[in-house]
Amino acid sequence: MAEHPDHKYINKLLDDLESGDLPRRVMAVRALAKLRARNQLITRILKRVVSRDPDWIVRLEAAAALIRRGLQTRAGKFIEFAIGFVGWFIVNGAIWAGIATGDFGAQRSLFLLFPNIFILPANLLALIILAFVRSSVALGLLTAYTVNFLLALIMGLLLYGVCWIPFYIR
Repeated sequence: MAEHPDHKYINKLLDDLESGDLPRRVMAVRALAKLRARNQLITRILKRVVSRDPDWIVRLEAAAALIRRGLQTRAGKFIEFAIGFVGWFIVNGAIWAGIATGDFGAQRSLFLLFPNIFILPANLLALIILAFVRSSVALGLLTAYTVNFLLALIMGLLLYGVCWIPFYIR
């Protein structure tokens, strides 16, 4: 659809929204949602449908369209990025906290392989899936993974340096 849809098309969709036919109204909302124009008129129409349409299905379609339109903005993409970034630390932190506090007895050495066998591939799979579904969340996830990796490198270098200090002090 064009960036600036013509008024005839929008008027036809408005007529469809006033129709008593449920499938026709749903299709009109879906057509409005597909318009790429950053038009305040389209947003107002969708908000009116959410608040006034008698059928919940049409209201739900309009609400979903408004959410999708909002997530296409810069602020919406930043929120998705933040969800991916913070969510990665929360989920992986909870998993590692469970591993660190667990009592695994004789299987402790075997269970320490768990992160390498399951957690890393699960993170990579989540990253790949989100790259296709929600690219902003995937970017946040990748950034969190990168930050964690860089912090681990810096901490490793500092620890390595601190461990060698006693050998050079006379």
